Amino acid sequence: MDGNKKIWIILGSLALMASALFILMTALWQPMAADDYDILTSYLDTHSLFHHVMSWYNNWSGRVLGYAIGGLALSGDMPRAVFQSISAFMFISLACLCLLLTQKEKIECKRADLFLYLIMLSLLWFCLPIIGQTVFWTSGAVVYLWPAFFLLLLIYSILRPFITGARDEDPHFVAAISAFFLGLIVGNFQEQAALSLLTFLLIVSVIPSIRHKIAFFGKVLPAAAGLFIGFLILSMAPGNAERQSLVEGLSFSDTIFRVSRFISKIFSADTLVFVFALAILKTALRSFDNDKAEGARESTLIWIGLSAVSALPILIFPKFEQPRTAFYSSLFMILFLAASLMGRKKALEALLERQPYLVLLAALPLFMSTSHAALMAKKLHSQDLERTELAREALKTGKEVAFAPRPAINTYKVFAWDLSTNPKSMYNKMYSKVNTVPPVKVDMALVEDPDYP
Repeated sequence: MDGNKKIWIILGSLALMASALFILMTALWQPMAADDYDILTSYLDTHSLFHHVMSWYNNWSGRVLGYAIGGLALSGDMPRAVFQSISAFMFISLACLCLLLTQKEKIECKRADLFLYLIMLSLLWFCLPIIGQTVFWTSGAVVYLWPAFFLLLLIYSILRPFITGARDEDPHFVAAISAFFLGLIVGNFQEQAALSLLTFLLIVSVIPSIRHKIAFFGKVLPAAAGLFIGFLILSMAPGNAERQSLVEGLSFSDTIFRVSRFISKIFSADTLVFVFALAILKTALRSFDNDKAEGARESTLIWIGLSAVSALPILIFPKFEQPRTAFYSSLFMILFLAASLMGRKKALEALLERQPYLVLLAALPLFMSTSHAALMAKKLHSQDLERTELAREALKTGKEVAFAPRPAINTYKVFAWDLSTNPKSMYNKMYSKVNTVPPVKVDMALVEDPDYP
């Protein structure tokens, strides 16, 4: 590679590393919000991790692992900065797992590997819905990002022999134990993740081309056993019935609206842009290589199936629909899109040999968006520090304190949430309790809370 071509690769690599750093900074600067306060006040009220988890288990949901990890992170027993750093690492690693699951070739193509990783990380960053809530919001990450990471890790562990083309004859005992515990973790973390894993295990068990290569008794059955136990713990929680009883019936028109909004979030505007871009790229690669990778059909079936199945809980219970609940369906749709480039690494390497500047062009949108998100998160972080000082001053007088509203945030990569103008509202009370300060309110708040006078 001559010097002029090499400089494009170096610039693209630097932009990627900077983007990863911006993602970490965004995670660290994202302030506590909404359900973060709900989980933390529960932890403080019960004075122990066990009683905190049991309180949620009996009154809301059986997601034991999520509430345990969230409680530890928000209470300071596990510093929140550590949790947020792990979440950022998981998000960045999620792109690696997606590539491992959709690219079967072992060919050493450094430019192609770099380019594909940029595309995958960009797909996750731009196309996953409301990542300010699902990735950077602490109580959201334990419901969406963390289960998704362990789910894809388990799926790759099972599919690796099929992906590499070598049959898994005699998996180590440790592999079976790992599959069991990963299944247990996924089964208890979140309902959509558990249903997706169950569907995956059924699919790989009935497709002969996959079934004959994977370790069915060594990995699939242990994972299924772990999934069963984890989901049993989740589904038997008394809080599930309590939670369901709070859900009022929806009108037909409202149901149609929520379902339509849920589906549209899966196929958001950002996603369509990348579908179009991938279609152009795939067309360009055909001039270099028309071969289709073995296993592409099975891979397509898996990801389309999981995307559809993970949407079922929301379609059945549309009252729980929020844009963030399309996270799993969108993730599997991204994997489906990535699988469309399977078997084209040689062609991609040839294309980048001729036009190496494409690496930098692929990195720039991600670089600009992540840097902007980090800047927005920094604004919120700075305001939180100012509010802390105001609250400390209020402690000396015992008077009510009024905060300025949140700065304008024009990106959903950062979760912009605020307190209410009413100091007696639920989250205002939680804020006062968590920070041990007098009653607080926000002048001209972004969020009102009329249900808690």
